[in-house]
Amino acid sequence: MQSRIYDQSKRGTKKPPPTATWRDRTVHDDDDIESTEDGRWCGLFVDLPLSFCSGGKSPLGLREVLRSSVQVLGMSGLGISEKAVLGDASTYVAKRFRRASVKRVEFGRRVEKLAEVGRRCDHLVPLRAYLYSKRTKLVLFDYYPMGSLADLLAGAREQGHTPLDWQKRARIILHVARAIAFIHSQNLVHDKHMLLNVHGNIKASNIFVSTNFSAILSDYGFIQLGEPISDFPGGRVWPLRPQPPLPLADSSTRPTQKTDVYCFGLMVLDVLGGSRAPFEISTILERKEQIKEGRIYFFEYFVEGRAKKQAVEVLDIALACTNREPEARPTAEQIVAQLEDVVDNVG
Repeated sequence: MQSRIYDQSKRGTKKPPPTATWRDRTVHDDDDIESTEDGRWCGLFVDLPLSFCSGGKSPLGLREVLRSSVQVLGMSGLGISEKAVLGDASTYVAKRFRRASVKRVEFGRRVEKLAEVGRRCDHLVPLRAYLYSKRTKLVLFDYYPMGSLADLLAGAREQGHTPLDWQKRARIILHVARAIAFIHSQNLVHDKHMLLNVHGNIKASNIFVSTNFSAILSDYGFIQLGEPISDFPGGRVWPLRPQPPLPLADSSTRPTQKTDVYCFGLMVLDVLGGSRAPFEISTILERKEQIKEGRIYFFEYFVEGRAKKQAVEVLDIALACTNREPEARPTAEQIVAQLEDVVDNVG
């Protein structure tokens, strides 16, 4: 908690009472105090209750969530994700947005819409609660002890952990494809103010993995809740993983299904060939036949026989997804059908 530094440049200026710690906040610390519509002080001085996505409010408040933060999971221009262990030992991820793109009522309405869609898909992270105040905008959702796909891949590459085998990788890829296809099947007629049929931020760090290696896609629609800060100095604060630039045709600020498919393809290349693969699409295309024939070893894990044939076919799907022309990319529904034909018995 940052402390207030008061300007005492003029002699005789009356000093406010000391506010040494965040536990002893007073109304003099106006940067951290909220004012409700009826004029009451709130914030850390008077706790703010979270709204639960199933309706209503509960005793859980902002103060407990902030005090329960035990680990920073990730940072980006959109916000910061933290692991929060509450007093009853339940564990969640608290996503705090740096800047909201909509007002209070619209923010709540959008979160409720996203939560409603998420409850109908086993491969989307359930949203549990949210809060919108003057200083804090956050969403609370389920935490998965195995961490994200990015964590698992980095653990093997950088720390010598046991790498994921082909069956686990194939299972994760298929589950993410199913989640995207479900999102893309949503009808736009019911909500013209937001895009319920686009994810908007598909990457390995937004894919959680459960203990049975099922994949659950997070951050669905969050790009429509917060406004990313483009000049966020992430490199100085958090070791953000570099992301390949999108083709010019996908550079629109409005998320699209075709961009979702492209980012899915990048994620699959990362899972198959390592962290450099998404940056070397043209090289992979040039050497695809050599990879198929085994003259060039592309995959970062041991694979042979039938499994290698499957992996090569999944590579073809990833390359189709990363076509620079959006209209040439397959739909999410087509991707699921192709994967189910190639990869069987993975669940």
